[in-house]
Amino acid sequence: MSLYRMKNNTRYSDSAEEEKLFYELTPHYHELQKKVAVTLQKYFADRKDKDINILELGCGSGITSQQILSKNPNIALTAIDCDKDALEQAHSKLESHEKEGGLKLVK
Repeated sequence: MSLYRMKNNTRYSDSAEEEKLFYELTPHYHELQKKVAVTLQKYFADRKDKDINILELGCGSGITSQQILSKNPNIALTAIDCDKDALEQAHSKLESHEKEGGLKLVK
């Protein structure tokens, strides 16, 4: 899990302590991500083709992207972020979706 942090000019970290703090401060974060994915799933439920394209601006480490793609396999997602470190984390988390062609990460 990647989290915002200020020290050492490092924006993302895998610190378990920071992850715990993040979820204490944002207790409904996972619920929000799941709700986005489920809402998209319902919205596109009648479409059977692969022509569903979504642009995610500010994808960060790919948490929302992961939820969207796991619940909506027929979606082609282009995820953009200006932070190189965040995109590297998203790439690690979502590499299988990239290989299958369902995801394109862009800086």
